[in-house]
Amino acid sequence: MSRRLILALACLVVAAAAMADDVGISSARLIEESPGVYLVEVDATPALAPAFRPPIFPTRFVTVGEPESEKVGAGLQIRYRFQATDQPLITGEALLLPWSRTRIALTVRWADGEVRQGLFARGPTGIRVPVAVLREVSRTRPEVVAGQVAIGATHGLTSWAQWLLMLALTLAAGRGGFKALFWLAGGHALALVITDLGPFAVPLDLAEISVFLAALVLARQALLVPESRGRVGPLLLIVGAVHGAAYATVVPADRLAALLGFSMGTLALAAGQLAVLAVLARRWDREPLRAALGVATGGVAVAVVLVSLLHGSVGAESLRAANPPDLAAFVMPDVAPVGTSGRPAPPRTLEDPVAVFMTIEPYEVRLEYLVRVSDLAGLGDTVTVVAQQPLVNQLLDVFERGAAISVDNVDSAPAQRRGDFVTVSAGGVLTRPEPVPELVSDAVIGLTYIHDTLGLPDAVRFRYDLFAAIVPSVPVTWIDPLGSRQQELTPDAPALDWENRLAGLALPAVESVAVKPPRVPVVSLALVAVAVLVWSFRRAARTRARPIVAAALVVATLLYPFVRSPLAGPLSAAWRLSAADAGTVLDDLLTNVYRSFDLRQESAIYDRLALTVAGGQLTDIYLQSRRSLELENRGGARGRVDDVEILEVHGMRGGGSGGLVVDVTWKVSGSVSHFGHTHYRQNRNRAEIILAPIDGIWKIVGIEIIDEQRVL
Repeated sequence: MSRRLILALACLVVAAAAMADDVGISSARLIEESPGVYLVEVDATPALAPAFRPPIFPTRFVTVGEPESEKVGAGLQIRYRFQATDQPLITGEALLLPWSRTRIALTVRWADGEVRQGLFARGPTGIRVPVAVLREVSRTRPEVVAGQVAIGATHGLTSWAQWLLMLALTLAAGRGGFKALFWLAGGHALALVITDLGPFAVPLDLAEISVFLAALVLARQALLVPESRGRVGPLLLIVGAVHGAAYATVVPADRLAALLGFSMGTLALAAGQLAVLAVLARRWDREPLRAALGVATGGVAVAVVLVSLLHGSVGAESLRAANPPDLAAFVMPDVAPVGTSGRPAPPRTLEDPVAVFMTIEPYEVRLEYLVRVSDLAGLGDTVTVVAQQPLVNQLLDVFERGAAISVDNVDSAPAQRRGDFVTVSAGGVLTRPEPVPELVSDAVIGLTYIHDTLGLPDAVRFRYDLFAAIVPSVPVTWIDPLGSRQQELTPDAPALDWENRLAGLALPAVESVAVKPPRVPVVSLALVAVAVLVWSFRRAARTRARPIVAAALVVATLLYPFVRSPLAGPLSAAWRLSAADAGTVLDDLLTNVYRSFDLRQESAIYDRLALTVAGGQLTDIYLQSRRSLELENRGGARGRVDDVEILEVHGMRGGGSGGLVVDVTWKVSGSVSHFGHTHYRQNRNRAEIILAPIDGIWKIVGIEIIDEQRVL
């Protein structure tokens, strides 16, 4: 493997996982305590507490009791309870969080144990959380099609762009408008093929603009070229293809089936619109009225296109909202950040001689101590640079001996430990970039002990035995993916017991990505071939051939997403991945690269990377990437990637030996917990990635970074 590839992969990890300070995000939990009874819990600083007003549930819910708040570490937890008067939350509903924060990282635990996580952005009225993206919903393909038929029909009914297009079609084609719908249907059928094979995505707003442009062209044709009325087929074919291919970009899963359903609903509604307009058209026989309607239609189309070009939106938001993205780990709607309200949080100080933070994550339990140096004896007024490391090492030994931790009833020794002089402020806990003489009155030492685990533990017990007259009690804050709590330990109650509340939280797996034979719509291709042959060989009787051709094409379109056969043998090696399949493969491979560093043991990281990256220099890759994951000035805390999302496949070309060069843009969301704080980052990357099938497995064999942007 080339040095260039190694460095590129390391850069990807740096870009995705270099987590830093708070950017207006708070953590919250939605817990279904029993069917229909919900607890909403949010972490806040005292200064921001007034910004968290009660959440807004559907009207059939009632508030249970008054909001509660509890001090946890340096912050507060605010809790609200709600109860349904009839049925629990259902898909299609949404919660509104009227909180003055840029985004909310929300973890949901349902009564059946399922756990979901998401990151939601603030909109004009607050932070809207659709239930549909918080609940695992398994839909069959017929259900997907049926749901999209309703979306397509609703869109056609409420979209004045489609009404304008149908009006212009009636003016231009007269009674031939219904026949012209077959061309529009053909465009949507072509969109299925484009979505299946095309390496590009059509912006949804651009597709809406194309509808207005088509309405403008048809209105002009009706006014200025009356002899060409009826020749509208090719234009509608293009509009249908563009509109369908663009809509497929907002469908989160099963795009072909969803696009088929949406097209069926749109076309059915278009036929109904034409029927209504055909009745009204009987009153349009007078040329002045037809001309006025044509001028009005063209004028509206021109105005909308100009406004869209200047301001960038034509009302496609309803289509995006109708298809909330699937929630794998983090969902980041593309909403511009807004500023938070309220005063900035005041600088934080360490209020206790010792504060303990226990973070439980998949594959590790991390103990962190903040120790106030002024409570240590015999140090004078200043800790010199020379004396700092011996003092830190001494404290590391003392706290390791004076506190014990067991994981799943087995005593655990730390796999790694670290100590630093730190600053405690509104931005969190930062280590000193360079040692400086420390005033004893202000100095704080941070100690970190990392205990490796096989997964997410079932139980963790922490016992603290370093009490003294000056330290009669110690606050311990534990943090897990479902929230945090604080407990005061005393000589009479020196232990904290944590139990896993996350039985439904699936740990991210790292698995090889098998090269699968392509599935080809053989039946649809055969029907298209039959239609072409019938049309070609019956030129003298095309009137008779039309029903056969139309039926064959309709059936071919309906079967296209569903009836597919694997292409085996020599042809399968030459068959190039579709854009959708390439995106799926890359999503899995890039996720594997990031997930490899969930573990800390070098051998385990090496084994995981070997499933994804080809070459003999994996050692350099994981060592460089491991160093890059450590947060600057964060005492060795590392970022954890929560989600990888492929945004767009811009293009593909052959890479030799069955390989493929894919120009792709993806988004990486990540977080890190450190001394009781969670920090979030999101980056957008674009690169040319070279894929190659090796021993039946897809692997990354090369990468060229094109662009890196920090989104959050």
